[in-house]
Amino acid sequence: MSFQFSLIPMFFLFCLIKSKSDSGPSAHTDEAEAWIRKAIETDEQHKMPWDLARDYALYAEFFQKKADPAQAKEKLDKAIDLMRSINADGWVKKYEEELATIS
Repeated sequence: MSFQFSLIPMFFLFCLIKSKSDSGPSAHTDEAEAWIRKAIETDEQHKMPWDLARDYALYAEFFQKKADPAQAKEKLDKAIDLMRSINADGWVKKYEEELATIS
């Protein structure tokens, strides 16, 4: 059951963040952020560290789109810590490389 809770919001969030509009990167930023927070809350509650790390990585991308590098770095650091805690070394490397590109 928790599998559905995590993947469906993640797909929806990805679509919202990637959508473009005349008013900026996304016309749905408030909605996207609410869904990200719900995904984080759900994955914390169900103790799903891999999904939680992916939530934080998506949250980092959200803040990059909002031109808030400080928040993007903070969220990506959290994703890295979570991936490191489950020995997902490939993901740690990927996120560390992404972190280095955030200015």
